[in-house]
Amino acid sequence: MKNYFILLELPGGKELKFTIGNKSPKNFWRNAIRAIRKGRANLICRRQDTGISEALRSYMTGANRFTTFMLTNLKMNSHESRDKKAILNKTVQSISDMERETVIDTNKNFQLVTCDDKP
Repeated sequence: MKNYFILLELPGGKELKFTIGNKSPKNFWRNAIRAIRKGRANLICRRQDTGISEALRSYMTGANRFTTFMLTNLKMNSHESRDKKAILNKTVQSISDMERETVIDTNKNFQLVTCDDKP
């Protein structure tokens, strides 16, 4: 099993923006799980290194509305890492086991959030 960083774009706009205290809006994670399960989340990038920021920056050059990105860290074998459905299923499991949410970065055009699994 190897460690992969996964970057997803969640559907929705400013209604998903975390509050000033960096707390998620009501039902944010439940709706994120639903969107991921239905295949409505866009898989932007999967990498084994920390180059996610370059992928995000490149992707954001064409953005014209507020967007929420979710970064997660998953352990997968190489076969799973090439299977979008497996990645999305593991992401849902990660959210379901969430203990803490964190806003990594935010501005007027986007927010980048993550959640930590229970140990």
